[in-house]
Amino acid sequence: MINEATPEARIHAATDEVDREGVKPAVASVRERASVNNADATRYLRQWREGRAASAATIAALPAALVEHSQRVAGRRRETRCGRSRRRGLGRDVCGREGSARG
Repeated sequence: MINEATPEARIHAATDEVDREGVKPAVASVRERASVNNADATRYLRQWREGRAASAATIAALPAALVEHSQRVAGRRRETRCGRSRRRGLGRDVCGREGSARG
């Protein structure tokens, strides 16, 4: 049993527990763990799900910008590293192309 002060806190804690166990939180399992009535379990479980959906949408929107930026940065680093390793005459450079034997 969850020992939180408010029904909302108990339901959110119980829902997190169920979710961590790899089980999809359902009203019945959350209600039982949080020791609350069906109406509260339904309302706060819906609230918990909406909060997760909003968080997932925020996280899903972020990677596109990060991917673009990291590809731009990685592209510059790759060009620099490839050119440097080829000038050193290391055989194959870090980009997989054949390097010259000059040093």
